[in-house]
Amino acid sequence: MKKDLITKMLKEAKLTREEEARLDALLESKAQQTVSHAVESVPGEELNLAWRGNLNSRLVVESAKRKRRQRIFLALKPAVGLSLAGAMAVMVWVQQPSTVPAGPYKAPIEMSLITAHQEAATVAELNGSTIATYHNPTSVQPREDWTEVDLGTL
Repeated sequence: MKKDLITKMLKEAKLTREEEARLDALLESKAQQTVSHAVESVPGEELNLAWRGNLNSRLVVESAKRKRRQRIFLALKPAVGLSLAGAMAVMVWVQQPSTVPAGPYKAPIEMSLITAHQEAATVAELNGSTIATYHNPTSVQPREDWTEVDLGTL
């Protein structure tokens, strides 16, 4: 019967008159009265007002420190980010390779072609511009089946 009464109380179901009378009898028992007097005799601990005032003043000081730190971090975060971005930009700008390669290929391709043509023209003017200067047909060993026409075209 006690278990049924406890489950009804936990579910907050409506109790019958018999169950209410049984519950009242349990609450007015000698054991329940002893426990009730023991709980009432325990002295209540009131917080000391001076202690609470001291705690409040310390909390105010700590909250002021925390607010100050938050303001400093709010100002420093963007400043640090900007300085890091600036440092990276300077590093990229300083280490960027030159757009024109060093050495004999400084000029663009058209300029190289013009220079090569001018050098070839100068060499041709100095040596004479004949095919014989570039190719000597006497250095070629004639084969037996070659004719004079074939040798003349070399």
